Amino acid sequence: RLPAILALADFIRGKLSSSNQIPIRVVTNGLTYAIPEYYIGESCVDPILQMKDAGVTSLSVALMTASPSQYDDLMKPVELTRLKNKIQLKWRSNSKEYLQNEAVRAHDLVCEFIHSAVLAGFDVEVTGVDRPDVDKFKAEALALHLGVTKQFRWRPYFPKLN
Repeated sequence: RLPAILALADFIRGKLSSSNQIPIRVVTNGLTYAIPEYYIGESCVDPILQMKDAGVTSLSVALMTASPSQYDDLMKPVELTRLKNKIQLKWRSNSKEYLQNEAVRAHDLVCEFIHSAVLAGFDVEVTGVDRPDVDKFKAEALALHLGVTKQFRWRPYFPKLN
C-alpha cells in the first residue's frame, strides 16, 4: 500500500495545493519495516523518507502496548514481520548492538518506525485500545522513550459479546 499512499500524497501536494501547505496525515500500523526491501540491504529505500518527500506531514501509529507478546496477540501480524537478518534497532538503548539470527518481532519494527519518524521531523501520534489488560502507563512511557511528544491517544475498547 505504500506506493499508493506515496502517489496520493504527491498528487495532493502537487495538484491540489498551489502552496504545498496542505497537511497530510497517514494512519498506519507502522509495519512498513516488515517488508524487507524497505529495510534490509544496501539498496533499501526508507519509507519514512519516501513519505516525507511525498509531502506527508504527520503520522498516527498503532503502538497498542509496551509488550511485544501482547502486541502479537492484539494485532496478529503476519509471519513476514519476523525477520532473521542483520538489523540495527536504533530506538533501543543498546543501539550499537546488532541482532543476528534472532527473530525481530513486529513490535520492535513498529517502535523503530515511530522512532525514525520522530527523528525525520514528522508530527507523530501513537494510539492504543483502552483495554483493561493493557498497561497504559508502560505504553505511554515507551512512546515518550521513542521521542513522541504528543499525548498517547487511547481509543475505546468494545469487548466481543458472546
